[in-house]
Amino acid sequence: MAQRNDKRQGRGNVDKAFWNRLSKLIRIVLPGWKSREARNIYLLTALLVVRTLMSIWLADVNGRVVKAIVNKSLSEFMVRVSATAITERVFTPALRRVRSSTCSCSRFHLR
Repeated sequence: MAQRNDKRQGRGNVDKAFWNRLSKLIRIVLPGWKSREARNIYLLTALLVVRTLMSIWLADVNGRVVKAIVNKSLSEFMVRVSATAITERVFTPALRRVRSSTCSCSRFHLR
C-alpha cells in the first residue's frame, strides 16, 4: 500500500502546491481584475453558463419536436425546429469569438 501512495503523490493532487502554481499563473494571465483579459474571462464564464442552460432548454425542445412529429403537427414542428436553429446559429459563433479573443489576449501577456 505504501508504494501505491508514493505513485499518487505529486500526480494531480489539489494541494497547497497546486493552489500556489495556479495563483502564479493567474497573476501572469490576468494583469488586473478590471483588465481586458479579465473582462473576457468573465464574459466567457457567463457564456458557458448560458450555454449550459441552453443545452437543458434544447433537450426540452427536442422532446417537444419528437412529440410534434408523433402528433403529426407540422406547424408546431416548424416552430420548435426554427427556434432551435436560430439560437444555435447565433450563440455558437459568439462563444467561439469570445474564446478566441480570450486566447489571443492571454498569449500576448505570456510573451
